[in-house]
Amino acid sequence: MTKEEILQRLIELNYFKFVPQNEYEMALANARKDLERNLLSNDLDLYEEKKILCSRDRRHWGSDGEDLAEGGIEEKLKLMAEVLTKEGVTLQEISQEIGQGNGYAVTVNGKNYRIYEETDINGGEIWNLALVGLMTIANDLLASAGSQERLYATHAGNDGFVFFLTEEQYNFLMENGINTSDYSVCPRPLEEVKKQPL
Repeated sequence: MTKEEILQRLIELNYFKFVPQNEYEMALANARKDLERNLLSNDLDLYEEKKILCSRDRRHWGSDGEDLAEGGIEEKLKLMAEVLTKEGVTLQEISQEIGQGNGYAVTVNGKNYRIYEETDINGGEIWNLALVGLMTIANDLLASAGSQERLYATHAGNDGFVFFLTEEQYNFLMENGINTSDYSVCPRPLEEVKKQPL
């Protein structure tokens, strides 16, 4: 497929459905540039002045593993509420407990998610555990709302990102070599991130 055919197929797959109308043409222009490099990163510094690292297509979200592990999951979910709400998710209540010998837990709409235990801190894997926790919570919320969207992870550690995709979009990107040139930019589904930390 040509790059323009790939872009047209992404449009058909509703890849750009989260883009506000006044940013749509710019998002398409960014995607055209990105596709020349076989990537879709789409203007990742869009909200940097607000300390929100998000793409213009609203699919890529900066998810620094250290920030997540230090109590950043609640804030990240609130920042992603724009996309989650469009997918039918209702975030009625989010709270978290961290430290004081209890590890880290996040409660969303009355459901408790244990992110990591205090004993995990010495193992050095809490950044990945926090990434898995964010993905698990978001994917549970999306599935409960009947959405086909799920979070995939790209990069890791301080350079971590999560990526909203449907399975059909994910398969299309993989089949066409988009975001596959380097392990660090290739979207990874939750089960894979659980088995093999990024």
